Amino acid sequence: MKPDLLNGSGFRAVLRFSLPMILGAFIQQIYTVTDSLVVGNVVGSDALAAIGATGTCIFFLLSLNSGLANACSVVLAQAYGAGSKRDIAASLASTLYYTGLCALVLGVGGGFCVEPLLRLMQTPEDILPQAVLYLRIYICCSAGQIVYNNAAAVLQALGDSKTPLLFLIVCTVLNIALDFLFVLVLRAGVAGAAVATVLSQTISGVLCLVYAVHRYPFFRLRASDLRPDMRNIGRISRIGIPMGLQSSILAIGDMIVAAIINTFGTDTVAAYSAADRIHQFIILPFLYFATAFCTFAAQNIGAGQVERLKKTMRQSTCFAAGVALAFGLLIRALRTPLLMAFLSADDPRLAQVLQIGGDFLSIVPLMYPFLALIWLYNYMLRGVEEVRIPLISGGIELVSKIALPLLLGHRFGYIGVWYAFSLCWVLGWIPALLFYRSGKWVTRYGSKRRTA
Repeated sequence: MKPDLLNGSGFRAVLRFSLPMILGAFIQQIYTVTDSLVVGNVVGSDALAAIGATGTCIFFLLSLNSGLANACSVVLAQAYGAGSKRDIAASLASTLYYTGLCALVLGVGGGFCVEPLLRLMQTPEDILPQAVLYLRIYICCSAGQIVYNNAAAVLQALGDSKTPLLFLIVCTVLNIALDFLFVLVLRAGVAGAAVATVLSQTISGVLCLVYAVHRYPFFRLRASDLRPDMRNIGRISRIGIPMGLQSSILAIGDMIVAAIINTFGTDTVAAYSAADRIHQFIILPFLYFATAFCTFAAQNIGAGQVERLKKTMRQSTCFAAGVALAFGLLIRALRTPLLMAFLSADDPRLAQVLQIGGDFLSIVPLMYPFLALIWLYNYMLRGVEEVRIPLISGGIELVSKIALPLLLGHRFGYIGVWYAFSLCWVLGWIPALLFYRSGKWVTRYGSKRRTA
């Protein structure tokens, strides 16, 4: 039987498929936000700023694995849509190789680049030691997160977005319990928050992998399946490396923005840390709707259903932009009580932090429709193996994230940075929109399949 993503209403199929992924992403953010909530209220705004200063570094260091995981998911989804058991087995084996490689590289070498990276970002000296400690623990013990992310990507490529959600719930409950244990009871500060996160991620990753092997026959590879298929590995590399580069480019842009923000002092860093936690939480539906659409596009292009893909893209564009605008207006209206959840009422710098963070949440959310659209169009193109345009889009975003914050930040202070932050999305969306409207992605995919 064909998977649900190939039958019936395309838009409803994408929406149904995305809902467990969105819920899972919310749950994943809960255990990330828990670190900030507990540390901010128990330890103080300096510790909150230290954890917040590591976010873009984590994104950057994990970007290559993110790209390769997405590539494995795209190739596997296309093989599943086409009904090719041989390509499914080869893609699963390649995923195992890439998972081990990324976990080894970050586990062994990740810790050495932590302090230089944070110093390059001009992290304030008063929070640097705590930021280094948190990031070093997180990256050196990231194998559990890599295993979970890659196992979840494979399951989603096969049309299962519910199983990863179940283990995220387990992970979140564990992380909250361990946060309270290490930070509130044992007073381990940012180190305790980091240990709580990596322990819960590792347990979730192992459980997800064990369950997948037990539940799905696809995961029970024979010895012959484990022989490297260089055609499949090469195909994943051709897709995954540009995807990883795009993620790296975006991460570099975010680090440059963070470095500029760091020059405004600890109050601005703390405000941005709290506001960005809210921002990252709210934008999850846009990202994971686009991620679901990537799998939909891959399966449908693999099955040759181009017109169905185009129709669903039109419907999804209107839906994503409308929901994003509604979310942006809601966050703008509720900015002060949301920020207060991350801050202690006794903090002597509360008024300054609230003002700065409130300005962020007044400006940036109004541009959420463009963020939703840049993700939707780029992930759709990834699903049909068109990786060059998203890479160009990411390059434009990077240049914008360097030039606009420097220009507007110098002229208007941190307010200028907040405006620049969101203008980058508009500029980055343009090449993806133009290429999609050209229709060249249809013929380009066909030529790739003939030469694969």
